[in-house]
Parts: sequence; C-alpha cells; structure tokens
Amino acid sequence: MSSSDKNDRIVESLLDDVCTTLSRPGLAVFAIGGDVQKPDASPETTSSLTIRWDRDEQGQCRKLLLPVGDDPTSKESFDMILKDCEPATFGIGSKEVLDEGYRKAGKLDDTAFSTSFNPYEHGIMDTINQVLAQGAHREGLGVRAEMYKLNVYSGPSGKFKAHVDTPRSDRQMGSLVAANSLYDTDTIK
Repeated sequence: MSSSDKNDRIVESLLDDVCTTLSRPGLAVFAIGGDVQKPDASPETTSSLTIRWDRDEQGQCRKLLLPVGDDPTSKESFDMILKDCEPATFGIGSKEVLDEGYRKAGKLDDTAFSTSFNPYEHGIMDTINQVLAQGAHREGLGVRAEMYKLNVYSGPSGKFKAHVDTPRSDRQMGSLVAANSLYDTDTIK
C-alpha cells in the first residue's frame, strides 16, 4: 500500500469520526470561540503580531505590526496593507463572487503574505481537536490548520455578515477566524 493510500485512509477515518461526533444529537459543535491572552504584556516583552506582504511585481515587501501604534509609520503601514489588498470574494457553490453588500473586505492570498501568528502556539488547535473529537480521537489523527488567505476588514466600511464558508477542498471541514484588534488590547479573539 502506498503512503498516499494510507494517508487517504487516515484522513477518511478522521472525517468519519468527526461526522459521527457531529451527528450525535445535543453533542454537535458548530463553533468554538474564545480569547487568547498575549504572553506577557509588560513593555519590555510586548510581542506584536507581524504581517509581511508583497507589494508589487518588483518584489517590494512591507511590514505591519499589530496593534498599530500612534506613530505615523505604523499608521502608514496599516493604510498600505488596505491599499495593497485585492477585493475579497467569497464562494457560492463553485463560483467566486464579489458582493460588497454582503462582505466588504480586502484579501491577500497565502502566496503574498506571511504572519507571526501561529494557532498551534496558542493552544487553539489542541482545543479544536479536543472539542471536535470528544473522546473519539485516535493516536496520530487530528485536525490541522492551513493558512490560505488573509482577509482585512476595516471600519467603518468593513462589512461582515455571518455565513458558512464554502469548502475549498474535500478535506476542509471549517474555517479558523482569528480577529485581532487594530489598537492595543491584551487578547486575540
């Protein structure tokens, strides 16, 4: 048996476990929410969330630190990421749709940005695995996070209506949304 066949069987088994768990009346989990406390918010150890992105075809790169500071450079970086984003579309069936009455946001595809945010380091993925598996988890199986885009919502015109994401592949079972405040707070929601 090839390793690809073995991986397919493992993924199928995990998805079956999740489907079984979610189909049990009263035990289904649709969404998980919470706050992640920043490690140590003292001035000496304040850790910012960093986003780096490609600006153009010439290879220019920009950097944004969140929360945004009061200095002009920080505000300029935030304005620049808003300008550099493409309008964010969303999936309906197999189509990508742009409807700013439903959602007004900018986006960067995964090939155009990187971030210092890691959901594994904050225990987010452990929590998701524990809640979804609810005791049915077998050794070596679990849910993994995979970055595929960055959506940027900016008020007052940024608009987001609650919805169910269209899966990007047959292996996607949900979306992890991490919201970070533009200005200084002690949590990531």
